[in-house]
Amino acid sequence: MEFYRIFYKSKFERGANKIIIMRVLYLIMVFFLFSCQNKGGNNDYIEIAKGFDMDPKEPRIGIILSSKDSLYFCREIIKGRKGIGEYEYFQSNDTIHFDRFKKKILKEFKEIDNHSGIPDAQPTQLKYRLENNNYDQIFYIHNLSPKQQKTLKGIFDLQKSKKLKKINYYKFSSDLLQEKIPGTLPTD
Repeated sequence: MEFYRIFYKSKFERGANKIIIMRVLYLIMVFFLFSCQNKGGNNDYIEIAKGFDMDPKEPRIGIILSSKDSLYFCREIIKGRKGIGEYEYFQSNDTIHFDRFKKKILKEFKEIDNHSGIPDAQPTQLKYRLENNNYDQIFYIHNLSPKQQKTLKGIFDLQKSKKLKKINYYKFSSDLLQEKIPGTLPTD
């Protein structure tokens, strides 16, 4: 009788085994789903760009910090007395401690008082994708709190303190970096 029970299982036992197998498959699927979502976090970035300055000899610049601990920097090429809308691109593979800047940006830039713009001031753009939140705003530095200004200065100072290697190209937002100066009005 015992030999017979080893090979034959009751309907209840077969049903219980199916439930266990289904639960195990469900857990495996959930594991793969979460592992795929975590890979998306590797696309986090912080981008800051400065537009036209009052001094036409001052180049427009942009900087991107990547969650892969990479830094990308671009600087407008100045010919003669003004920028020509073409850029030099640089990359640094030195460690930048992305998570430290990510925490500062998420903490400091919840709100920006951008009500008092000065037409002659240099616009700055902050754009980021952090923890699946997208943010994009153009503002003037003088409207920021001292902590916000210090955070942005810390990010821009990275391009001075890290070893930069010239590269052919890296994609930056074009809002401020490719902005054109309006032409002069006719004098008639």
